[in-house]
Amino acid sequence: MHNSDTFPAMTGAFAAAIAQTHTEKEIALLSAFFSQLSVSLALILTARNFESSNLPQDNTSNQASNLLL
Repeated sequence: MHNSDTFPAMTGAFAAAIAQTHTEKEIALLSAFFSQLSVSLALILTARNFESSNLPQDNTSNQASNLLL
């Protein structure tokens, strides 16, 4: 079982370990990569939740999805 209260401490420890073994440029690149990964995963989850919701399908939702194509 996961204890979500430990996630901030785990994240901090992980960041400190990375910072000790990488250059500033590498840290900046890793930071940008993980930030983008976070945003992409959030978008995927949001899209999945939207698709699986029980909202009625109408022309408005079809028009919105066509904008993405």
